[in-house]
Amino acid sequence: MKINLLKSLGTILLFLIISFTSFSQAGTLDSTFGINGKLETSTGADGYGCRKLVLQNDGKILALGNSPINWIDPNSLILCRYNTNGSIDNSFGENGKVLKSFDLGLSLFVATAIVIQNDGKILIGGGLFEQPYSTDHFVLVRFLSNGLIDSSFGLNGVVYTYIGPFPKENTIATLALQSDGKILAGGTSDGFCLIRYNPSGSIDSSFALNGIYINREDEGTVYDIRILSNNKILVSGSTGGFYTNSDFKITRLTRKGTVDSTFGSNGSVVNDLWGDYDQINSMVLLDDGKILAAGSAFNPAENIYHAVIIKYNSNGTIDTSFSTNGKLITAITGNYPSYGQIMIQQDKKFLITGLVYNLFYVSRFNEDGSDDLLFGQNGKAIATFGTDDKSYTAAIKSNGNIVVGGGADFKLACFKGESPVEISFAKNISVTEGNLGYSGARFKIILSKVATQDVFVNYTTSDINAIAGADYLTTSGTLMIKAGKVSGVISVPITGDIMREANEKFSLVLTNPINAYLGVFDSATCMIKNDDAQALAAISLFQKGNSLTRNFSIYPNPASEILTINTTKPSVIILLNQDGRKILTKIINSFATIDISSYSSGIYYLLNLNSGEKTSFVVAR
Repeated sequence: MKINLLKSLGTILLFLIISFTSFSQAGTLDSTFGINGKLETSTGADGYGCRKLVLQNDGKILALGNSPINWIDPNSLILCRYNTNGSIDNSFGENGKVLKSFDLGLSLFVATAIVIQNDGKILIGGGLFEQPYSTDHFVLVRFLSNGLIDSSFGLNGVVYTYIGPFPKENTIATLALQSDGKILAGGTSDGFCLIRYNPSGSIDSSFALNGIYINREDEGTVYDIRILSNNKILVSGSTGGFYTNSDFKITRLTRKGTVDSTFGSNGSVVNDLWGDYDQINSMVLLDDGKILAAGSAFNPAENIYHAVIIKYNSNGTIDTSFSTNGKLITAITGNYPSYGQIMIQQDKKFLITGLVYNLFYVSRFNEDGSDDLLFGQNGKAIATFGTDDKSYTAAIKSNGNIVVGGGADFKLACFKGESPVEISFAKNISVTEGNLGYSGARFKIILSKVATQDVFVNYTTSDINAIAGADYLTTSGTLMIKAGKVSGVISVPITGDIMREANEKFSLVLTNPINAYLGVFDSATCMIKNDDAQALAAISLFQKGNSLTRNFSIYPNPASEILTINTTKPSVIILLNQDGRKILTKIINSFATIDISSYSSGIYYLLNLNSGEKTSFVVAR
């Protein structure tokens, strides 16, 4: 009894330790990244350091910034690539770094946006200022995945766009990519501005007015872009200019760049917090079509800025069920807590990070807007490097950890997050072929932990040396694993026959998971094991069966070079040699030929799997 009691107490203590450790990890620095969760790179960047970062599909990190602005010498764009553990990727550019200057005389570049195309090319946006009080330009630059300039884009890899008349402040603040490869660049031209470019860098004149949407009624700026599932476009930012009072603003456009009047009031929603400087810096789309917009607002009564999140319904009205009447005014204050990034976790909790002087700062909230007290200290994670620390940008890694970028110079920190659900195959499988009809090959799909919401994943079969339609049935669809479960099964029908043949394989591939991410084991194979030991069994079937072939015919017979097959409907034809071994499977719509010039003389057999008919032919030399 005493021993059992000690065992029980030990088990409880171990559970408490594991539970405490697992909960305390979220929001602490990831010691496997950089040095104890942090890294610094000397790049010669200005005080903002890493202004934007983005993750590649392989988990590598691209960090963007620029060298200082001094109006004496032209400055440069700075782009660094890091491996997933924070080490510099020396295969990129020159020792992991790319510098790019511009040739418009005494010009200064400010980097503001970065996206990665489906082909791995890297697109960067910003503003180019020729000299004080002179013309400003939208600038796009494209690099190959190795860091070399993509000379096929624009003019030697660069596109300059000037929108008159002089003087106007023209600069890109954000980028988005359409599914057709076209580029949306948002920013300001003394007003809300959105330009659509073709993949080559030329302006898409079919969009808005000659490719450019501008609303100069309030001198606002577009800071973020989201493309809806129906291809409509949401742009968010602020009303007002750099030196005037401003409000939160979201506008919805049609895919052609015209204002969508069904959204908000005449296509826009504007929200004023305290009548002073308010702006949206980032937004995310939720699964139900609602919008979370994060930014900052100045409270003149307190003489401080607050980080603010507002939740909107899909039609632009405020969702009053969120936080306090739809608005979350955080306790995060400072000189300028401008939240540059809002991110949604797989479990629908959301994170925000941005500019809080002398701190790298991440806050996590529950879906309803309440602080997530299981993250960091009371919902907040903090990292410090020394002096003049500030974070501007962040991204969630595939393992759920959060990498944050900022300055001065290039500084990155990585916090532990909530491990997301991973979906993968349990193992490769094998199945005995059988002699008649269909049997099932059952693939087990597993999750890394119990799902808190329904998980979906697409699947499809692919030939290796087995042939779909002859050896197994093509299978595709979507698997759902219900919340509370940890696994599911996908069954693929296997076609039985009595022909002696080698073992054959096909694969099943998982794609496009929802509420989970794909593990390394995202495809599995099935070996179809032949169980037809007697080679003459197939031949005896032909000899004993009815050789009438109403649904397919062959000629000539005998043949020496080419055998022609005609069928009355789509069929799967199997060819056996004199020993009863399958040597060919062919799917025929109505007509096909087989090159038999390499076959030795003798009798061969054909079986139509669809009709069950069979025949033989002679190869004569």
